[in-house]
Amino acid sequence: MWTNVGRREMEKQGILIAVADDSLNGYEHNTLLENEGETGFSNVSYHRGVDTDKDGRGVVGFDMDHDGDIDLYVANYRRRGTLYRNDINELEDRNWLQVKLIGLKSNRDAVGARLTLEAGGVKQIRDVRIGQAYLSGSTLVQHFGLAETSSVDRLTVRWPSGLVQSFENVPINARLQIVEGENELAILSRALDEEERDADEGEESSDVDAPNA
Repeated sequence: MWTNVGRREMEKQGILIAVADDSLNGYEHNTLLENEGETGFSNVSYHRGVDTDKDGRGVVGFDMDHDGDIDLYVANYRRRGTLYRNDINELEDRNWLQVKLIGLKSNRDAVGARLTLEAGGVKQIRDVRIGQAYLSGSTLVQHFGLAETSSVDRLTVRWPSGLVQSFENVPINARLQIVEGENELAILSRALDEEERDADEGEESSDVDAPNA
């Protein structure tokens, strides 16, 4: 490879090298940017603990533990993947909404559908797709962060078939399912309140063997 490919010294010198089983990208650190709204983005990689040099390749965001915030899984080159669990909702009690679409006339996974959520004077748009990053799939569950907003004004679904459905009085802090052409929202799961969360954590801890002293 020639100059400007990767970060290795031989490549900087413009020398042809045998790539073999090595990575062209070397050991560049992962970067996580936080959306600051109108002011742009901030680099929070170090503070969030993702500033590693494991040569991350693919990445996917999904709610692994169904607690209403997005966790990250990073596929690393020739190493085990890394799962970053996000517990921000447990710390700051933010509101959210997740939606799973089921197509009937459209394709079953509703790929190509567009969801538009209006809440608190803000409009959010999500497109259902099956790929998002290098060699990475996408969750079919669409996530909307609501922060301190406590209600949804309207949720609109534009299906690949051309059908458009709008919903009001949409429950929050829940994962909903919408079937194409049906006018009722099904609640697949909902957020646990504080007492339920404490009980759930207690059950989890009881299943873990205590380490030997």
